[in-house]
Parts: sequence; structure tokens; C-alpha cells
Amino acid sequence: MADDLDDRAESTKRRPDEAWLAHQERLAHLAYAAQGLGPERGAELLRRVWAAAEYRDVFWQIAKLVVTWGAGSVAILRTKLAEDPSRAIGVVVQAKSYGAEGLDALLPDLRALASDPDPELADAAASACDWLDGTRDAD
Repeated sequence: MADDLDDRAESTKRRPDEAWLAHQERLAHLAYAAQGLGPERGAELLRRVWAAAEYRDVFWQIAKLVVTWGAGSVAILRTKLAEDPSRAIGVVVQAKSYGAEGLDALLPDLRALASDPDPELADAAASACDWLDGTRDAD
């Protein structure tokens, strides 16, 4: 009987994690759907996905969207750099690694973040600048 209670307790503990992961997977699918809509029609969907995203696979899918949308994604990323800089820097770097073009337009925003009082944010922004302007090569 005690084993049965332990199993249920373990199952209950696992469910929120499974539900969270399932939710994040749905968000990744929505980011993929937004990719097909283009920047004009998909921007609102992307904003909603970004607001709920917590899992790296969702942000990787957003980075793929940036590659597809090209210049249409720069304005969105500029906004996200102001609202959610840590995540946005990660998306910019990942998108660049996927071959996105036009991201150099974000260099002024990233350079401003490189002067941020938060040393981790400043370092991440400086590294992203190096990555975008070509002074640092891909490993």
C-alpha cells in the first residue's frame, strides 16, 4: 500500500514537469506556425509565444523564424532587446549561427547593452557584438 502511495506521489510530482514541457513544445510549434505567416501576420503570434516561452527549444525555433523572416524580424528583435535583453541576445546569436542575415542592424542596440551595469548582460551583449561584426569566429 505504501508503494502505491509513493508511486502516486511521484506521478503527481512529475505531471507539472510533463505539462510544462508539453506546453513549451506547443509554443515551439506555434513559433514554427508564425514562421510561415511572415513578419506582418506572424508578429503578434510571435509576441505571445515569446511571452510564455521558458525552454531553449522554443527560442531555437524563434531563431529559425528570424532566419526565415530576415529583415522583417529585426524590428521585433530590437523591441525584444529592450524588453527582454538576455533572451533576445541568445536568440540573435543562435539566429546568426543558423545563417541569419541583416542582424548587424542590431549592433548599436547590442553595443548599448554592452555598457549595462549588469556584468553578465554586458558580457553577453559584448560577445554578441563580436559574433555579429565578425571579430569572433564560430567555434
